[in-house]
Amino acid sequence: MSKLSINRPTRHIIFWVLLYGLNLLFWGSSLEYLAFALAVNLFFLAFRIPFAYFNIYYLIPKFLKQGKLFTYTLIVLLSLVVLSIFYRFVVGNFWMEVLYAGPDQTYELNTSFFSHLKQFMIEVYVQGIVLSVKLGQDWLNASKKASELESKQIETELNMLKNQIQPHFFFNTLNSLYALCMDEPKKAGQSILGLSDVMDYILYRSSRALISLEEEMTIVKKYIALESLRFDDRIEVNIHMDDEAVKAVIPPVVILSLVENSFKHGLHEVNSTASLQITIKLTDHDWLEVEVTNTAPDRLEETGDSTGIGLKNIERRLELIFDHYVFETSHENSLFKVHLKIPVNAN
Repeated sequence: MSKLSINRPTRHIIFWVLLYGLNLLFWGSSLEYLAFALAVNLFFLAFRIPFAYFNIYYLIPKFLKQGKLFTYTLIVLLSLVVLSIFYRFVVGNFWMEVLYAGPDQTYELNTSFFSHLKQFMIEVYVQGIVLSVKLGQDWLNASKKASELESKQIETELNMLKNQIQPHFFFNTLNSLYALCMDEPKKAGQSILGLSDVMDYILYRSSRALISLEEEMTIVKKYIALESLRFDDRIEVNIHMDDEAVKAVIPPVVILSLVENSFKHGLHEVNSTASLQITIKLTDHDWLEVEVTNTAPDRLEETGDSTGIGLKNIERRLELIFDHYVFETSHENSLFKVHLKIPVNAN
């Protein structure tokens, strides 16, 4: 807990002291003696506080939060009418005449209709402040919980993408490295370092909320190099990225997941020469457009395997992170294409 945090009872005491001072400033300044103003406002407060907590902890949960707005409003208004009449009767007919007869106050009109109406409006104002504070606090708490839930959901979706990448990628890469160790030990050593960087990124560095596009693409290139070990010379990779897009800041693993999907649900199904093309550009200085195109047999379109669950996970994550984005896929002429457009921060 922060050293500057204030516990709940103290916050309530501060609130009522401030409200007491505010009422004294507004409604006590017209009285002749300050002592009388202090006493009367304190007397009112002795009844306002219990009703406020009765409203907060009983009426609001039982009626207002249950959608019974009319019943809630009727009970509160009738209660305030009774309190207003009680206040005026006590102050006008008992307090001024019996307990505090000293000041030369003219109170003949203090039990008139307009006097009661004035007192009623004061009570509405006081309880309105209490209600506003309570509902505002509930709204802030609900927003905080919603934000925490959304962050947790984003984290869950990210973990799903990580888990989606890791198992088959590990298995395939280790098999390729085993064969490579026999024939090309030097290349195998470089590939092991690349695998280490990719896994470090997936397991640790991707936990950040945002990451530079340059860092993401460094890992993407290493990932492609590792996946390409299974293709020998049968794959052609082209990556084009605008210079101004390099410093763009994006959520981690987004582009890596697109590339992972290209291999898992397209390229690995190709028996002949395969191609992978990635184009990245910055448009209007704050939108990043990514297009990933890969060879994919047309027969995959019939079974729905060309999209895979990976792209659904990616889109769910995009929905949680961005209010506006573009995510489109197409599969024509043995080419599967993903078009992504997201808002970014760039230097």
